[in-house]
Amino acid sequence: MKLTPKQAYDKGMLLRWQYKLTDAKAYLKYAADNGLSNAMYMYGVLSRSNIFIQTDEQYQYFKSAAELNNINGMLALTDNASIASKQEKDLYKATLTKYLLEKSKAGDGSSMYLLYILEQGKNGLGWLEKSAQSGYAKAQYYLAYNHDGGDGWFLIPGSREKEIRRLYKASADQGYIPAISQYGAILVEENNLVEALKYWNNAIDQGAALVILSMAEIYSGKNSQVHLEENKVLAATYYQVYFDSMGSEKNENLHRIFKEKNRVLLETMTNEQKAESDRLAKEYLKTHTVRAFDDFWYLSEEDSVIKP
Repeated sequence: MKLTPKQAYDKGMLLRWQYKLTDAKAYLKYAADNGLSNAMYMYGVLSRSNIFIQTDEQYQYFKSAAELNNINGMLALTDNASIASKQEKDLYKATLTKYLLEKSKAGDGSSMYLLYILEQGKNGLGWLEKSAQSGYAKAQYYLAYNHDGGDGWFLIPGSREKEIRRLYKASADQGYIPAISQYGAILVEENNLVEALKYWNNAIDQGAALVILSMAEIYSGKNSQVHLEENKVLAATYYQVYFDSMGSEKNENLHRIFKEKNRVLLETMTNEQKAESDRLAKEYLKTHTVRAFDDFWYLSEEDSVIKP
């Protein structure tokens, strides 16, 4: 493989986000075996075959990452599914706690969020609330999600719903894709489609694959909850953008179902409409990379390693 470890890692992550998992694994393994700690961690994640317990291979790659002071590698070894020894778990938990507390004291919302993850909910929503209050978009989203599920105390009728809305909006305003989806759904319930479209277009501009697929459904008139005027050209454009970018290894059945919907749509379009949708799709793909969102979008080697 004539790539640097970083090039292989970047390629592997893009393939992973695009549901081309077999190829992704090969690139990430190459990067991991050549010393990149994030690749070690991500190869371990991609090698998961059981959510309840790590395999020996996963453990070895997580451990290799942890030995290079990789925060996510350490977190993986403290997880309930970890097969690390108690001594290892205690060591990495103590190391992480010390480092994250220092960063949290300086106001780092990401570190506050990781402390919440490290505690595995044993101290309630404390660190999650502090992280959200600091303005960390991911924490704002998950705090809203927890409140939506019934966590937290709200004495005044309607105050829970207001806080959920506020948090989702605060997170969405920072471009956090899951929050955009949730806040968009709230705006749809409020019959404010104009505002919802602004947020969805933000996600599309970021290349969020599942939002793009949802917009194809909406503009083709196949979404029962969102009623925008049917636009076959835009629907076909979004379908093409999605299928020209995304593989099918994550969920082959859904991929097949949506491909069939696209085929049926194209049969109802004129040649002029098809040509226009093709032009728009190619124009979009010249300047955008389409990928399915997960929090590893924000995973950088520099921010993932504890510095001595």
